[in-house]
Amino acid sequence: MKILKTAEELARFVESTDFNHPVGFVPTMGALHEGHITLLKKAKEQNKTAGVSIFVNPLQFNNASDFTNYPIDTDNDIRLLQEAGADFLFIPQKENLLHHFTPPVYDLAKLNDVMEGPFRPGHFQGVAGIVHLLFSLVKPDRAYFGEKDFQQLAVIRHMTKTLNLPVEIVGCPTVREANGLAMSSRNRRLSDEQKEKAGAISRFICSLREVFPENTPTEIIRQEVFRQLEQRGFVPDYFELCNPDTLEPSSLFSSALSLQACIAYHAGEVRLIDNCAYTSV
Repeated sequence: MKILKTAEELARFVESTDFNHPVGFVPTMGALHEGHITLLKKAKEQNKTAGVSIFVNPLQFNNASDFTNYPIDTDNDIRLLQEAGADFLFIPQKENLLHHFTPPVYDLAKLNDVMEGPFRPGHFQGVAGIVHLLFSLVKPDRAYFGEKDFQQLAVIRHMTKTLNLPVEIVGCPTVREANGLAMSSRNRRLSDEQKEKAGAISRFICSLREVFPENTPTEIIRQEVFRQLEQRGFVPDYFELCNPDTLEPSSLFSSALSLQACIAYHAGEVRLIDNCAYTSV
């Protein structure tokens, strides 16, 4: 695995004979887990060259303590990527990657107005800026993102389409822990008790059709989700049932609609998000 630490080193590699298209690319912020490795494996299956970036993006954190406490485990990340067969790892320092970089303001349509948007002002602009920058440097044919960050995936797809970028965005199913909790780098900061309780929340939002009758108002479901969160000592931010393409909220839980159940809440100092798909029947 070739390890590249500066944009200049990456540029030379991209122009070398070792950089064979099609290229699959997995942008990450490190603290890698099986979910990330699953993305890399998919990239390896579909491309001649497959690589990863690790960069804890300061532009997407609106909470300074969240940025400061973000887990970093570079040695373990490198080991995992080598074992998984990554062809390259781009791991720049902030001073190198963001040198002379002025992030543009992106047209995110209404994707920034719901769910995460009001709770994390500027977050998706920061995500779009760094992903766009990485695309311009790596020049991938395909880029791979987990569906766990469902709204982020929608934003990146929208940005790629509106800017007419020559990159296929590939969404991959959420990888879950044995108890149903979506794998996340943030899970490292949870106690065992918090992990078990959070797993119960994930299992609940993925079993709504077993619990609620047809055409239940979303508000009724939200009240029950919030009750279960608070019962476990968690603090809710939101729960929505939304259109998976536009993220427009639905007022009813109907089997005639394809809907995404999306949730965000605080387990102590750790903020967790998750989602589950409900296809129309």
